[in-house]
Amino acid sequence: VLLEAPTSEELTPFAKETLHLQGLVGSFGKTVSPLTPGGLVSVNGERLHAVTEGLIVEKGQSIEVIEVRGTRLLVRPGDPPV
Repeated sequence: VLLEAPTSEELTPFAKETLHLQGLVGSFGKTVSPLTPGGLVSVNGERLHAVTEGLIVEKGQSIEVIEVRGTRLLVRPGDPPV
């Protein structure tokens, strides 16, 4: 019995989403919910799941996207340059 080889999408699920998220690294946004350490942020008008490295960030604070971990953004408090 010969099986058909899996597609690249089947081998790397969420590849398109991960690529999209990686394009947001270096962007700034605001928290939609408190990050304790996970929650929701808004970046470029898009609501996304995010985590911090253990910091608690209050709702409405400015954040910077520093990395992608799986399908979540790693963020830290930060204001865009003036």
